[in-house]
Amino acid sequence: MTRSISRIRTSRRFRTGERGFVLISALVIAALYFSLIELTLLDSSRRLEAAQRFRSRIAARILAENGAELAAQNMVHAASTSGEAELAAGVLEGKFERSADSFVLRGRGRTGGVQQASAGIEIVGRIEGQLVRIDSSRQIP
Repeated sequence: MTRSISRIRTSRRFRTGERGFVLISALVIAALYFSLIELTLLDSSRRLEAAQRFRSRIAARILAENGAELAAQNMVHAASTSGEAELAAGVLEGKFERSADSFVLRGRGRTGGVQQASAGIEIVGRIEGQLVRIDSSRQIP
């Protein structure tokens, strides 16, 4: 009988030590898990901001091209035109200047929203009768 009581006491000692080890292990795993979740959230918010910046730059370039098209609507018959429009995506502006048979067409776009961006385009070319030839175009920041 004494022998079985000493076995019970010995096994209780081991179990208590094991419980402490298991509790510490569970706390360490929980801390690592929550740290991993926090790192994931930080990384996803950084990627979201980068995606918003990229989208704003692309939208600004599209608005700039649309502004140039707006100014070029009557370019064969007019000496100079300009136009401006405000859309849900942002503001677009266009300006057309002609001297003799050469022309310069400029467009500018600005986006609104969380990440604002602006872009521009400049197109240089010639008008020969009813034929329009583009010599060069470039993006303007």
